[in-house]
Amino acid sequence: MANFYDYLAWRGDLSFAQAPANEVDFLLLAWLSYVEWNQVLPSPGERASISLGQAAEKYFSLHPDLLKKDESYSIHVGISGAALLEKAALCPRFQDLQLCAFANELDLEEEKQFAALTFLLDDTAVVSFRGTDTSIVGWKEDCFLSLSEAVPAQIAAVRYLENTPVLEGRKIVLCGHSKGGNLAVYSGARCRGDISARIERIYNFDGPGFPLSFIQSQDYIRLLPRIQTIIPKSSVVGLLLEHREKHQIVKSAHISVWQHLPVYWEVLGVSFVREKELSASSILLDKTLKEWLQKLNDEEKRQYIRMLFSLLEATGATRLEELGDDALGRLIRALRALSGLKSVEKNMLLRAALLLIQSCNQTLYETVSAPGAELIRQGQQKLRELIDKIRQGADKLLGWEDEEE
Repeated sequence: MANFYDYLAWRGDLSFAQAPANEVDFLLLAWLSYVEWNQVLPSPGERASISLGQAAEKYFSLHPDLLKKDESYSIHVGISGAALLEKAALCPRFQDLQLCAFANELDLEEEKQFAALTFLLDDTAVVSFRGTDTSIVGWKEDCFLSLSEAVPAQIAAVRYLENTPVLEGRKIVLCGHSKGGNLAVYSGARCRGDISARIERIYNFDGPGFPLSFIQSQDYIRLLPRIQTIIPKSSVVGLLLEHREKHQIVKSAHISVWQHLPVYWEVLGVSFVREKELSASSILLDKTLKEWLQKLNDEEKRQYIRMLFSLLEATGATRLEELGDDALGRLIRALRALSGLKSVEKNMLLRAALLLIQSCNQTLYETVSAPGAELIRQGQQKLRELIDKIRQGADKLLGWEDEEE
């Protein structure tokens, strides 16, 4: 089945004047946000722009190792974005599209990963927000989306809409994949009223939701008719947290969590191939995670996230790919290094893990028919025994068994 690369080959010779922008076009623009545009595009404070064809030429002069490599389906979003750029630059539909206002903010202290750029399409500015890249701080910030307060990237997204000169007086379309979709919705809801009034559409491609307080706000509710949320059949990320907008389900050529990568979403004509319902595994996981998060308050979530990521940070890596082939070994060594955790911290970690397992068990219990209830009860007992053994083994491994409470 065709995907958005096939769409480029089929539709790439038609200008936007001949064939108006559609949902597949906006996904392509969202995916291009993953390209490392540093030293290529003008900054948000400038009114200058550069064509996609010129931008591609400049980009590959800086990154010649990525040129002509078959990385179209790379799981590294930056490399996959570069592969799309190479193909789009050869298409009349995209090669004259103007790019500008590139922002890229990575701050370890502030725990922020934010990037965005703008495409100029006649009198419309299409703002494309980058999702999570491979930086560990970016994934850490994603976890904080479950808290009631805004994360730094969300605040930066609002600031981008309100302070980028090239957006003034133009109609606006917002788009983004993964966290980028979340930023598109959040910034559209929280920006000034005069800017929000010019937003025609928001495309959220498998982006996570929000705390309940946000989706109950009038800013979000007013925006609902303009939000188009698209998720794959086995969505995980796009179902996280709370949503009020209706989602449309698309067919993917991949399986499980890999469906989050839109390069595998199936395309027919100018639209994605639709599915009628989510997979059973997606529904089960979504219910489990929601029930688990409801059992933790904001402070518990915050502590759990910080402790979890302190493991990754203790390896010395700043990006996921830096963990390399010895990822497990580095994590074990980092775990040993954290053996000095206080008892209250250890217990909090274990409590969070046990609550997650409990939520999973409860969801399974409610999903499976009554005749299987006894089997589930027996399974739960076995699981509790296994957890006790794992806990005892972890205490022994880390030298926690003799520590005084």
